[in-house]
Amino acid sequence: MDYNNLANIAHARGDAAAAAGWEAKRDAKRAELRRLANEGAPPGAQVDWAGLRRWLLGAAGGVLRARKSGRPLDPASAEALAQFAAQPAPLGPLGAWLQAAADAGRALPPLPDGLPGEIVAVLEALRDELGG
Repeated sequence: MDYNNLANIAHARGDAAAAAGWEAKRDAKRAELRRLANEGAPPGAQVDWAGLRRWLLGAAGGVLRARKSGRPLDPASAEALAQFAAQPAPLGPLGAWLQAAADAGRALPPLPDGLPGEIVAVLEALRDELGG
């Protein structure tokens, strides 16, 4: 479940305050992902790989906990990864890999291509910790 779905549920229940809260969280997460991916930057702009690495280090803990416990990601993390997976390559495949890594019911796919070494190193460490 993600923030957008939670907002829709709140709207369906007639709880405008809760819906507004979920929409605000959704919008904040989307803004964070756009910032990390430099979405909307001029053509040729570079991804902030150092910022992405910092975010990835935090996200890796949630992915690890979800897979090891067999429970789904918390809604905020699930929404972040869903938004990330919707980005163009190389970020989209990274988000999709993290979604698969968080799901104990799925096999770990191969690491995505086209990522710099500093990102691959984090993913390799996470993969090793997951037993992949």
